[in-house]
Amino acid sequence: LFRGRIWLILVVYYAFQWLILYGHEQFTSPMFSWMVSLAMVFKDANRAEAFTHYPAHYVFLPDVYGGVKFVVSLVFEGLALGAVAGVFLQRFGGRKESAGGKSALKMWLNLAIAWIVLNGLTVVLSYSIPALLKSQLFSPKRVALFNFVIMPAVFSLCMALFYYSLPIVMATGRNGFRALVMSLKLFLKYPIMTFVIAAITVSGPVLMAAISSAYATTVVDKFRPELVYWLLVAGLFVEMAASFVWMGAASRLVIDELE
Repeated sequence: LFRGRIWLILVVYYAFQWLILYGHEQFTSPMFSWMVSLAMVFKDANRAEAFTHYPAHYVFLPDVYGGVKFVVSLVFEGLALGAVAGVFLQRFGGRKESAGGKSALKMWLNLAIAWIVLNGLTVVLSYSIPALLKSQLFSPKRVALFNFVIMPAVFSLCMALFYYSLPIVMATGRNGFRALVMSLKLFLKYPIMTFVIAAITVSGPVLMAAISSAYATTVVDKFRPELVYWLLVAGLFVEMAASFVWMGAASRLVIDELE
């Protein structure tokens, strides 16, 4: 029963994310055109124009949707994962105060703080590291090594530092910043284990994002342009599974530490 509650939360949240993706894919529909218009406000005129033409639309789809997805996740993903963590905490520790969605709503701000810090660090590194190493990425092999080895390792480390923050918010009721500090202490206590678990958690979503984003032009040129959309859909399924693993593993260790 508890797994059903968890998957219900995850399915609802990622169905919402898929609806946003579908709206950007079907941008000509009057039902979704307003959504794309809002996204284009933050893009330069040339890219906005290219997005409205086939097949260039699919080249820019990962970037445009990714930006909107990031903003939505800052507001809602911490809440959704906090609700999942609450159900896991109930299951593992019998903590009645961790009652999934109800407690998550009460802790929404603190969950959002923890989520914003984690994702903010990830975004800063995702732009700064490629800029620093741009002169070294002059061959397809180096680009592949960067996309599929170096950046996943960087993101795994970022994830590991704050891996336990959301379950800590739910289990202790502490504010987001204190939860981040507690998570960092747990990482320093179990660095190798936490990094390995974080790497397992983040590897699938990062690799899917790298394939759909970095190789969108190749997919459009050599295969069917619509395949980019289906790669992004597959990425949502991978993220959903990763979220289950993340909250389950992190909640289990947090409970063990608190008992």
